[in-house]
Amino acid sequence: MLARKALSGPSIFRREGELPFDEDIKSFLERACEFDENYTMTKYVVQRILGGKQETDPRGKQTVLAGSNQEICRAWGMENKYEECRRARLRMQCKRSFTDGAEDYEYYDITFPLKRLKDAQNSSITPKCVLFKYCKDMKAENPVYASHRRDEDKRYEGSVEVMGRKFRSRKGQPNIKMAEQVAALAALIGLNIRHLLEGDWEE
Repeated sequence: MLARKALSGPSIFRREGELPFDEDIKSFLERACEFDENYTMTKYVVQRILGGKQETDPRGKQTVLAGSNQEICRAWGMENKYEECRRARLRMQCKRSFTDGAEDYEYYDITFPLKRLKDAQNSSITPKCVLFKYCKDMKAENPVYASHRRDEDKRYEGSVEVMGRKFRSRKGQPNIKMAEQVAALAALIGLNIRHLLEGDWEE
């Protein structure tokens, strides 16, 4: 019973007493941003704390509709914290290189929720579409994608060769389509044309 109560009120063990539910959620989101918790787990925990308030609190309704950690944080006034942590991770992770045989890649350890891609496909604005259009406008060759399946967890990593450079992300994806889209996003960042892709994608 105590463990079940802790799921909906993490501050139950505070010596000073339990916090209001919204402070519990903000405290959790702060840690989720700092430790780069995945979207599915973040949403699950926030919804457990919310309980029946999901339907009555406007922030709860926004959480239910949220498709990324950024949207969850935005609902609770924590978007600045999210951006601060995201930028810190990008500074640490971005633009490293490694050698795979004789081929050098630039990689960006980024990903985005599958729901973000599904939503974007309705408007045909995806990382691959934007990268393809950019190459067409620049009269450059079309991007060439490749992917491989990791033996350890059966997830996919994608890479893309474009404008004489090669990009990839080491964040595993559930399928080849997602792996290629994430690789395209890495290329947009590496080519300094991320601004051409509308919306919040990185997670």
